[in-house]
Amino acid sequence: MINTYDAHFVSKTELAPNIYKLTFKLSEELIFKAGQYLIFMIPHEDKLIRRLYSIASPHFHTQGVDIIAHIIEGGIASTRFATLSEGDVLQVQGPAGVFTLRENARPKMFLATGTGIAPILSILQSTLTESGEAAPRMMLFWGLRTKSDAYYVDELNGLVARYPSLDVRICLSRESADTLEGISDIYMPGRIDSVLSNRS
Repeated sequence: MINTYDAHFVSKTELAPNIYKLTFKLSEELIFKAGQYLIFMIPHEDKLIRRLYSIASPHFHTQGVDIIAHIIEGGIASTRFATLSEGDVLQVQGPAGVFTLRENARPKMFLATGTGIAPILSILQSTLTESGEAAPRMMLFWGLRTKSDAYYVDELNGLVARYPSLDVRICLSRESADTLEGISDIYMPGRIDSVLSNRS
């Protein structure tokens, strides 16, 4: 069921160039499935413009949510997000969407690029925290351009270290093996398709 909430802005953290984590506290408890999204109602020229953002935080965080936003100059939502102050209120609707994990023991493979990582972060954190050693085998391939574009790396490395069922590869299309030598094994040079091909 889609409900309407007041989303009180809490904080904004820059994760990478023009990529921000925005945290909101909702007026009521939000019950959602990892992978779902919220509909933000953005005031613009005496109208409310709908913009959809996946929830990046795990489903057991019911009082507040994190989203990941690419701030684009001139964008309607970007312009509003860039000027938010603590305590500002936006109207949101949700939860919505069916990009959720089927509960079975089959291995799971996730492919994402850019901020498309947001719902997968929610799924990984939710599933691994709840299932622990019983979690199915999960593989994440996340495509970005360079090391400077990557974020949540410490969190992902922490999940990999804690849960042997998880394998993560950040695929960097504008990096070479030489530029990645000696840093975390989580990074791989090349696009997702080339990294996948080299694994087969």
